[in-house]
Amino acid sequence: LAAANLGPAFKQSNTPKKSAPRAKAQERIKMEAAAAAKAAEAAAAAAAAPAEA
Repeated sequence: LAAANLGPAFKQSNTPKKSAPRAKAQERIKMEAAAAAKAAEAAAAAAAAPAEA
């Protein structure tokens, strides 16, 4: 990526990655994704409403 100017060079961390996120983390990610989807939906509806009026 660094060679193509797409981002910083990758640094290998000393600690290995956990095999999978914990249940709490997965739950939080799910909730955040749902909230983001709702916000995007509301924004799209708000943007479309004035155009129709």
